[in-house]
Amino acid sequence: MKIVEKLSDSLNIEKGMRVLDLGYERGLTSIFLAKDYDVIVFATGFWISATENYDRIKAIGLEETIIPIHAEVHDLPFANEFF
Repeated sequence: MKIVEKLSDSLNIEKGMRVLDLGYERGLTSIFLAKDYDVIVFATGFWISATENYDRIKAIGLEETIIPIHAEVHDLPFANEFF
């Protein structure tokens, strides 16, 4: 988390932006970004199901700002420049 905090300080993250979090798995980085920066996070992981992650996201009240996706990161369905 320290690395994410330091890295995010150098990025131009603005409220309401769409952020792609690759390698989501348990969601610590997505939760941090959603809470601290008030952004919409597309949380993409492969090893844990989107349903399991969605249950965790709902339990902490962030279901409107974190969208869990179960996918292989080399084959994502997003348009160019979506993020």
